[in-house]
Amino acid sequence: MAQRFGGEHSPRGRAAGAPETRIEGTSDFRGATRSRAGGRVNLLFLAPFPLVWAAFMSGPVTMAQLLVALAC
Repeated sequence: MAQRFGGEHSPRGRAAGAPETRIEGTSDFRGATRSRAGGRVNLLFLAPFPLVWAAFMSGPVTMAQLLVALAC
C-alpha cells in the first residue's frame, strides 16, 4: 500500500519525534467559512429553474427548446 510522505521537512510534516495529532476520519473543513463567490455560484445554479415552469406552460416545440436550454 502507498504511504503519504510526512517527514520533518515536508510542508505538512511533523517535527521529529512529535506524535501524530490527526484522527482518522475527521474533516479538514472544521472552522472553514464560506466565501462570497460560493453564494454567487449557487445563484447561478438556481437561475435556470424558471425555465422548467415556462416549459410546462407552453407548447410542445417550445417546451422541447426550453428543456434543452435547461439541460445546457
